[in-house]
Amino acid sequence: MLADNLKKKFDQDGCVILENLLSEEKVKEIKSKVVLLAEKEKHLGKNYIYPFDKSGNTQRVWNLVNKGKIFRDLLEIDILDDFMNYIFDRETKHQKYLLSSYQANIIQPGSERQKLHID
Repeated sequence: MLADNLKKKFDQDGCVILENLLSEEKVKEIKSKVVLLAEKEKHLGKNYIYPFDKSGNTQRVWNLVNKGKIFRDLLEIDILDDFMNYIFDRETKHQKYLLSSYQANIIQPGSERQKLHID
């Protein structure tokens, strides 16, 4: 159940930081998996480098749902689901929200910044 103080903080500030949502070990494990996938995709010539970054330093690893249970598990964290249901709460005959993209971006020193965008 989503704590009332978190709801109030979100309503007031438009964002909330959920501290210690993942352990340090889990974060390292996820990062390691993303880096391995990026290297594998690069080796296979299937990597995606953002065209806006002329330095060629920003790589996307996409479709993470299909690339490991570790990524799917992140989508099943109860407090995240509670927050999404709270944020998108409204009267509707269909689901309140859906995930249309799930990716990681590897940004190296010297990378150009992206323009603010929605996706």
